[in-house]
Amino acid sequence: MSIEFLQEHCAEAPDSLIERMITFIARWDGLDLPPLPGDFYEGGVLGFSMDARVEHRDGVGWLFDPCPGRTSVPYWYGVDEQDRFGLVCEDWVPTHPTVEAWFESYALIHATGQMRRVTAFHGQRVQEAVDATAAVVPDLAPIPEACGITDAWWQGGDGVLLGIFRGEAELFRRETLIAEQRQRATAKLRNGTKADRRAARKAVRHGKAKTDQPADQPNKDDDLGFAVVYVPQGSPSPWAAAHPRRKE
Repeated sequence: MSIEFLQEHCAEAPDSLIERMITFIARWDGLDLPPLPGDFYEGGVLGFSMDARVEHRDGVGWLFDPCPGRTSVPYWYGVDEQDRFGLVCEDWVPTHPTVEAWFESYALIHATGQMRRVTAFHGQRVQEAVDATAAVVPDLAPIPEACGITDAWWQGGDGVLLGIFRGEAELFRRETLIAEQRQRATAKLRNGTKADRRAARKAVRHGKAKTDQPADQPNKDDDLGFAVVYVPQGSPSPWAAAHPRRKE
């Protein structure tokens, strides 16, 4: 894919974005990636194969699509102007600070196929995952190369790994919030004052209706994704070792 091709098919994109896309292609394009278990981003991606898709988002800037999903999903993957990797639907949720961090995280998910999953934290309990694991696993610490914004990896003694995955849940939480905002705006179109109706029309068009809940502050009942603890094959669960009478 040449710079001329990108300029032709992404005519609205600034030159700086085209240059970043060319740099990305030179490093990553054509790299195939293995499938992931279905509970990890619907099986992951096929590999790095850019399709010249670009989009500008208010408050975010320019995004380009670096790779197709392995299955049909209600979002696409994107890289923003800060080179963060994330998920795009009506909102943008960066999951990792760089493509490299996302790639390292992807590789670790694949590597855990050779390990044993001993416990998982779901929903609100994701917030307890690090403390609960650190209580029974010595020297638990982040893996810098694979630590992201919504997703992260931790490693402890005896080869224990803790993976935290909040990106998809955060995107769906924001999508639900946007839908609720639009419903309120639509109600104002029918029942509000003239000023309310004018503001509501704008909100319905742009998905920016006012809400009492900031997008970055989840409710106590929101799904916060999941976290998983792995041990090497043949190793006991750290909880079983800490509490010998507890069954795995």
